Amino acid sequence: GRFTVLTCSFKNNFKSPENASVNIKLQYIQDEERLIKMIIGLHEQKKAYLGLILNKCLDEVKKLQSTKSKKSKHQSQFGGWYDKTLHNRHDHIKSMVSVEC
Repeated sequence: GRFTVLTCSFKNNFKSPENASVNIKLQYIQDEERLIKMIIGLHEQKKAYLGLILNKCLDEVKKLQSTKSKKSKHQSQFGGWYDKTLHNRHDHIKSMVSVEC
């Protein structure tokens, strides 16, 4: 189903400014394939992190579409520890998903 606005943002504990945060606002996305394509332009490291939260974003969208009216808003926070095999360290990333249908 089509949803109007999906905002995914997350911050990690890196010292490097370029890796401090990522904020993404996707408008008029119609399917998962196109949503995933939106991360192509990101820095490889940020892309790896974003890929890990995409499913959570999609879950929130599906939850909203199945339980709320079409003009409702839903917001949820989530976090997790990513496996050190990604970048040889453990990083905790707090994320916010905001969906408006």
